[in-house]
Amino acid sequence: MENPLALTKHKRGSLKELLALALPLMVIALSDNVIIAIDRIILSHYSLGALDAVTLSSQFIEVLQYIIWAVTSMTELFIAKMTSSGQRKEMGKPCWQMIYLSIGIAPIIFLLGQYAGPYLLAENYQALGLPYYSVMIYSVPLIGIITALSGFFVGQGKVKMIFYLSILSNTVNIGLDFVLIFGIKNFIPAMGPKGAAISALISLSIQAIWLFSVFINKTHRFHYNTTACRFNAHYFLKGLKIGLPAAFGHTSDMVGWLMIMIILSKLNAETFTLISIGNTLYLMFAFFIDGMFRALSTIVSNHLASKRSDAIIRAIRSSIKLLAVAMLIIAIPMLLFPDSMLQLFNLKRHFTEWQHVLTFNFMFIWLFLALNGLLWLFYAVLTGYQQTKFLMVVNIASMWLIAILPIYLITKYATLNVQYIWPLINLYVLVASIAVIVRYRQIYTQSIS
Repeated sequence: MENPLALTKHKRGSLKELLALALPLMVIALSDNVIIAIDRIILSHYSLGALDAVTLSSQFIEVLQYIIWAVTSMTELFIAKMTSSGQRKEMGKPCWQMIYLSIGIAPIIFLLGQYAGPYLLAENYQALGLPYYSVMIYSVPLIGIITALSGFFVGQGKVKMIFYLSILSNTVNIGLDFVLIFGIKNFIPAMGPKGAAISALISLSIQAIWLFSVFINKTHRFHYNTTACRFNAHYFLKGLKIGLPAAFGHTSDMVGWLMIMIILSKLNAETFTLISIGNTLYLMFAFFIDGMFRALSTIVSNHLASKRSDAIIRAIRSSIKLLAVAMLIIAIPMLLFPDSMLQLFNLKRHFTEWQHVLTFNFMFIWLFLALNGLLWLFYAVLTGYQQTKFLMVVNIASMWLIAILPIYLITKYATLNVQYIWPLINLYVLVASIAVIVRYRQIYTQSIS
C-alpha cells in the first residue's frame, strides 16, 4: 500500500526517489542560474567590457540572494517534516513567515541599491556595471519570496508545477534579453547591462506571482490552511535559527568570490575576463548541484522524521551515482571540445594568446565542479540533520584561509599567474569536503551505537 506520508511513490532512498525530486529541481535551479549566466553570455556579444562589469556587479547581488535563499529554503525542511507527520493544517504558517522576512529586507535592499554600488565596483567598471547593479539588486526580495513559496510544494514532493513555471519564466527572460540588451531599431533603444537586469526582474516577478496565486487557491486553502497568514514567532525564529548559520556558511563562498573579484578587478582586463568566463561556466553547471542539494536535504529531513536511517544511506549512494554520471556528461564540452566553449563567449577573435590558458583552466573548473558536487551532497545531508553551525565554520575557515588569503598575499607581494587560481579553489573545496564527510561519519556512528 502506498504511503501517503512519503515524498514520492518510489522506494525510500532509491535513485528513482532522488530523481523524481531532483530533476525538476535541477531545472528550477538551472532557470535561476541561467537568468544570470545567459545575461552574461549575451552581454559578451554586446561587449566584453559589459560581461566583466556585470560579473563584478552581480557578485555582490548573488551574495545577498544566497543569504535570503539559504534562510527561506528552510521552508522545505519544515514542510517535509509536516508532510511526514501529517500536520497538513500547519503547512501554510512557515511559508508566510519566510515571505514576511523577504518583504522585511526591502528597505535595506533599497539603501544598498541607492548608495553601495560605487563602493563595490572599481571605477573602470562603473559605467557599465552600475546600471545593472541598480536594477538587479531588487531581485533579492523576489528570490526570497520565490524560494519560500516553492518550498511549500517541494517539501511535499510536488515539483512538476514549479518545473514548468521555471521553463516559462526562463524563456521569457531569454526573449527579453535580446530585445532589451540590443534593442529594436527605431522602436526600443539598446540598454545593454540595464536591459539584462530588467528582463531578469520581469522573469522573477512572473514566478513569484504565479506561485503565490497557486499557494492561496481554494484547494490549498482548504487542505493546508494557506491563508493562515498571521505572524508566527515560533516558525519565524526557528527558520532564522536553522537558516542563518546555513546562510552564512553558504554565502561565505559567495563573499569569497566577491573578494577574489575585487582583488582581480585591479589587474589587467584580460585576466579579469578569464575569471568572468570561469565564474559564468560554474553558474551554468551549478544547477545540478543546487537541485541535488534541495532534493537530498528534503529527503534526509523526511526520512529522519520517519526514523529511516537505511533510506538515508541509500539516498547518499544514489546521489553519488548521479553525480558521477553528471560529471561524465559535463566533461564532453569542457574537456573534449573546449573550442565550442570559447565560441560561446565570442572569444575566438579575442585574446588569441590567452585561449590556451582558458583551455587549460577548463580541466580545473571541471575538477572543481566534481569536488563541489561532492561537498554540497554532504552539505545537504548535514543540513537535513540541522548541522548548519558546523557547515558555517567549515565553509568560512576553508574558503578564507585556503583560497582568499593566498590569492590576496600573492597579488600584494608578487605577480599572480591566473593558472594558479582554480587549483587554489580546488584545494579549499577538497579540504572542506573531507571535513563534512568526517562529520557525517561521526553522526552516523553515534546514531547506530
